[in-house]
Amino acid sequence: MAVPRDSVTIIGAGPAGLSAAIQLAQHGVHSTIIDSSRHIGGAIYKQPDIAGSRGAPINEKAAAEARALLAEFDHRRPRVTEKLGSDVVGCFPKSNTVVLSCEGKLCTHTYRFLILGTGCHERAQPFSGWTLPGVMGLGGMQTQVKCGLVRPGNRVAIVGSGPLMILAAREMHQAGMDVVGVFEARGRRDLLRTAGHLLSNPKLLMEGLGHLRYCKQHRIPLHFGYGVVAAKGRERIEELEVAPYTEQWQPVRERSVSLKVDCAAVSYGFVPRTQIAQMLRCAHGYDRQAGGYRPVTDEWQRTSVKHVYSAGDTAGVHGSPVAMLEGRLAALACLADMRVLSGEKAEEKAEPLRRRTARIRSFHRAFEYFSHEKPGMFDLLDDDCVVCRCEGVTKAVLDQALEAGVLDINSLKLRTRIGMGECQGKMCSPFCSEYLVSRQNSSPGAVGMLSPRFPLAPVPMAALAGSKEQDDG
Repeated sequence: MAVPRDSVTIIGAGPAGLSAAIQLAQHGVHSTIIDSSRHIGGAIYKQPDIAGSRGAPINEKAAAEARALLAEFDHRRPRVTEKLGSDVVGCFPKSNTVVLSCEGKLCTHTYRFLILGTGCHERAQPFSGWTLPGVMGLGGMQTQVKCGLVRPGNRVAIVGSGPLMILAAREMHQAGMDVVGVFEARGRRDLLRTAGHLLSNPKLLMEGLGHLRYCKQHRIPLHFGYGVVAAKGRERIEELEVAPYTEQWQPVRERSVSLKVDCAAVSYGFVPRTQIAQMLRCAHGYDRQAGGYRPVTDEWQRTSVKHVYSAGDTAGVHGSPVAMLEGRLAALACLADMRVLSGEKAEEKAEPLRRRTARIRSFHRAFEYFSHEKPGMFDLLDDDCVVCRCEGVTKAVLDQALEAGVLDINSLKLRTRIGMGECQGKMCSPFCSEYLVSRQNSSPGAVGMLSPRFPLAPVPMAALAGSKEQDDG
């Protein structure tokens, strides 16, 4: 059947969004892809914003994946309209409209079918000194290293939990940085407990072992059962204090040591970026092993809202291989829903994708279980430790609100102003939610999610005062 041009809108030009656009184009369907970056690829396949920038070499497998995906997309590009450098700052689900901010102006874009591939953001873990310059999320530091725009520092310590730390240690060493140590909060025994799941994907397992072998060959120290205690310095980080952790991740402070560093990379996982899905009123569910709250999807990546689909880390953090598969699944669902493909044909193409997705997810869930934070992390915060960086809210203020009877995250927001700053709680809400759950011995469902508000990203006052431009897609 004839399909109107640009029937499908894709938000996010990372692995999920690009894969969806490719799948649609293979069947003659145009799409519009929207991304806040000026380049395609997303965070995982980040490309430099400045011509001539030279980043660190990334591992060959990731480089090969990026080249293959970008080459295939380039081949299908005539069937894709790109709206890059555009932030989605609002949604009107009743009229199938999103509001875009681009080059200082606001405009609206109408969609018929919408695929969300908005990815994830880092989970922040407060501790004493974490707001000092030079203390960064591991993903942000990786982006700087890969793009070659700014070197984060010369001597770096990597702390937290999860497999990304070993890969990052390799990338930073290849970029010429002195990696003084990788401090994994979990012990070796915990890693061995996940061995059965890790064997479900031998290729990924061998890739991880390759990173470990690189660290050993280049004498990068790996410490299991160790973690951060505090960052110290005057105008920026000068020392990082680390210590052995108990099974509940409580630091054994009397055995702590201080490391001379000029930067520290902190990694405690990633959280699905759900604000647009929330504005569209998609149903959400909590899955800690997938990063927390995420849009509820069926086996086709359909959400609870008709003709809205969620793919990649937006639907649960499982990495770029799963994101590419889910992007194709969401596109196949679109093709079936618009009757370009029959249900039988779509199912024939979808089943192999689902099998591959299930295998990779099993591997990633093992690491998510391995890396799941323990309650001892709350002992890292003194009363004056800042929890919400935007509003300067401290742990003491959180405790006062809890003593006053606050039971859920939105009430905590009203009482303390957490989540009212520029980032709208992307930095502080995961920690605050977990703190509420721990202190009240309740469930994530009882605590709830922060409600997003317009605009989702900062916009110039001139754009708000000016006239709104119409773009029907």
